[in-house]
Amino acid sequence: MIEDCCDEIETPISLTNVSSKILEKALVFLEKHAEKEDEEKELKKWDQEFVDGFKDDQQTLFRMILAADYLAAKCLMGVTCQACADLVIGKSPEWIRKYFSIKNDFSPEEEEEVRRENQWAFE
Repeated sequence: MIEDCCDEIETPISLTNVSSKILEKALVFLEKHAEKEDEEKELKKWDQEFVDGFKDDQQTLFRMILAADYLAAKCLMGVTCQACADLVIGKSPEWIRKYFSIKNDFSPEEEEEVRRENQWAFE
């Protein structure tokens, strides 16, 4: 962002898509990753503890994913998306629909057909 829009250090960068609370969390994460490049095992443990601090708060988790995308922070994106994926492991389609506010647009007959065709996924 700095390279694309700013000729001077004094030019402000608009972060209207990221709240101060979320930006603060993202910066803590990115600073930790800048410090620990060579200590991969320790960093993975720190990443897990970092995301454990908010992974049960859907709004914060989703905002962290959006901030990672907006800031183009691949390491933060990977950790937050993995936390989101871990939440749905072993959950029913109904639970996932409710969690992500996904409307079920299948008729009962269509849903039954999908379940029959993909029975292995529901075992």
